[in-house]
Amino acid sequence: MARSRFAQHDPSGRHGNALSHGDNMATHANLEMSKSDAAELAALAKGLREELDKPNVDVLSLEVMNRIDKIEKLAKKIREETKGF
Repeated sequence: MARSRFAQHDPSGRHGNALSHGDNMATHANLEMSKSDAAELAALAKGLREELDKPNVDVLSLEVMNRIDKIEKLAKKIREETKGF
């Protein structure tokens, strides 16, 4: 289908995918939150790796299981925060 060479009127005053100032600030805040969460996720994953690399790990401790749950929740949170980027 051919694209129209004429711009269509947008009653919201936005052009294309442009965000309003408020939307842009919210997006920026989500991005900053995601960066912080990603740093925490990386630290948790590193700690998990160190725990699993210990020579006497035959049974996973409750602390390791809690760390795994936190990693999963944080990854889901980041996924939700970054939707729409």
